[in-house]
Amino acid sequence: MSPTHYASITTADTRIRVGARSHVGLVRQLNEDSFVAEGYVYAVADGMGGHAAGEVASQIAVLTLRDLGGNHPLRPDDIVDNIRESNRRILKAAQSPDTDGMGTTMAGVTVVRTGGADHWCVFNVGDSRVYRLMGNRMSQITHDHSEVRELLDAGLITPEEAQRHPLRNVITRSLGTDPGPLPDVWVFPPHPGE
Repeated sequence: MSPTHYASITTADTRIRVGARSHVGLVRQLNEDSFVAEGYVYAVADGMGGHAAGEVASQIAVLTLRDLGGNHPLRPDDIVDNIRESNRRILKAAQSPDTDGMGTTMAGVTVVRTGGADHWCVFNVGDSRVYRLMGNRMSQITHDHSEVRELLDAGLITPEEAQRHPLRNVITRSLGTDPGPLPDVWVFPPHPGE
């Protein structure tokens, strides 16, 4: 289990309290997760299990994203550019036999300034997720980039079938690919108490 990390930041419009912790899970021996929770950037990268050096790829992704942490105001394009840079760095680091084929998913949220106010900028590549809790309702913001999600969206399988489908762990976008993936990005205003 990785250490717990807590942070607090106040922007012009928003007060943010964040906590982060990661666990190896029940399947693998090695925790391939990395996270950043500081400044204006909060994200998790989940190294692809079963691939070479997933923990290296996830660390590169969050270290690259951490470069944005102290910058404010950020723009959504800054996030997209940074994710592209993460992909370039992962590909460059994957030049040895020990790291060949490494990759990671990534999902997170940053604070961006648009229309004169702070907004959330949620992003993802792969099947790592961001949820929003407002009141008593939790909703998934991100959209999984996976074979099973594509089958669900096409109406070819049911949600029940998706839970046990043999392709449920096959992702269709990740960092560490050439050409690089296009991240999904959503921008919306924060709400008090969410």
